[in-house]
Amino acid sequence: MTRQQLYDFAPGRFKVFGAFASEAGIQFCSAGTLPRVKWPDGHWCLEVNLFLLSLLHKGRTHDPRGGTLGTYASQLSDLIRFCFAKKSKSFCAITDGDFSLCVERLRKKNKRRNGALNKANNRTTVLAIASVWLDFLSFVGELVGRPNFVSKTGSIRAYYETAGSNRGRRERGSGWRHTSLVGSRDPYNYRSALSDRHLRDLREAAVRISRSRFKRRRRLVMLELFDTVGLRRIEAGWMKVGAVRAAVREWNAAVNPVGAPAPAPDSKPTHATISFRKAKSNGPEDTREVPISSVTLRYLDEYVSSLKRLMSRLRLPFSDETPLFPNLGQGDSRGEAVQPGYFTLEFHLLAKAAGITVPCSPHTARHRYIVKELIRLILSHNIENTDDFRRALLDSKVFVTKLRQLTGHASEEGLKPYIQQAFEELANLKSVLRRVDAHRGVEALEAARERFWLSLDGAEDPMQAGIELAKAVEAYQSAVVVFSDR
Repeated sequence: MTRQQLYDFAPGRFKVFGAFASEAGIQFCSAGTLPRVKWPDGHWCLEVNLFLLSLLHKGRTHDPRGGTLGTYASQLSDLIRFCFAKKSKSFCAITDGDFSLCVERLRKKNKRRNGALNKANNRTTVLAIASVWLDFLSFVGELVGRPNFVSKTGSIRAYYETAGSNRGRRERGSGWRHTSLVGSRDPYNYRSALSDRHLRDLREAAVRISRSRFKRRRRLVMLELFDTVGLRRIEAGWMKVGAVRAAVREWNAAVNPVGAPAPAPDSKPTHATISFRKAKSNGPEDTREVPISSVTLRYLDEYVSSLKRLMSRLRLPFSDETPLFPNLGQGDSRGEAVQPGYFTLEFHLLAKAAGITVPCSPHTARHRYIVKELIRLILSHNIENTDDFRRALLDSKVFVTKLRQLTGHASEEGLKPYIQQAFEELANLKSVLRRVDAHRGVEALEAARERFWLSLDGAEDPMQAGIELAKAVEAYQSAVVVFSDR
């Protein structure tokens, strides 16, 4: 826990009370990495910890530096500091005016990014944080026997409104209502996607500031994965070496079948597929399967080979269960997966080195991926406008399933900002590529070309750089041949 941070994470073996049975006695449940929150003076903040514990029992995730509970602990910090400074640690003393003041402070809060002072929260973020506050304060009211503490006539005049349901999910419009939150949500274009120019700048920075060849490749692989697979940070940490090896085996078997009849031309694959554990799911068995260019897959396979050699020199075990991004430093976690915050820090370092002052993070790279994939789906289904797209969502179960599998979204609602942006980008295209899978290969080949020139600029072995580019071209050509047979 840092001086500014009000919480830390419980050790991996930490457990909490789960249930009591007369025959079995007390049952405990695992709570490793559960956030533990304190007041600014170092004393335990009982109310917030009980709130987080109640969410743990409801199944909310609590991965270190990621997951819902870590996010809630961070979002509650401003409210905790206000209550500590103004209300003598009594959340029940917060009034409706106090709550409005705290929301206004959220709107005015600034944060320094890459040397520039920017707004820390957009309107949608303010709404999300304030909603967590109201969830918590409502919990506090129930805890102290004041169920109307947060209500239309309570000390805090807010109420929760449910707009409707769709297969058990809340429709758009559900949420907390309070006068300070009127018109809080940003329009659909509030999510910015990483631009082509900024992605090139990040790649150049990775080559320029990396002190070793492996560090350079690791950063380039990180950028490639977030751009072409649309990972969430925690999914990147979960990804294993075995995911890449399995994708390579499946691709090789599909393109060059051994001991089996040659597949029909219309059944040959046009791209590889990589499968990995999905975030915001019911468990490790829930996965996403995402198409990936054979060029990118070959690059990932070469990275896995270099990772294996390095871990062998470090005398660390290596197998299919090895994280694709292991912690290679010292300490007890050496060899284990890096934490989600590692990727945020890497993006920050690269953006700073590249002189990028706009928001630049793993999530903006994911936004870029989602917009590109939506464009591909729009083109492949001959969809001309947003109304056609929504009809496709309603009429085609196959279309919806494919869309959610690609992006990891559970509903159409989360995709609406990207849908709008995809059509805006399509409107500006001078020519439209109808061959969707070939388009994915062209992008991967372009990325390989950039890596080749960056390798030369970074004083790497020209022969090795040329060999890697030749392999990328070969992989692309084989994919084009497969595609042309269709």
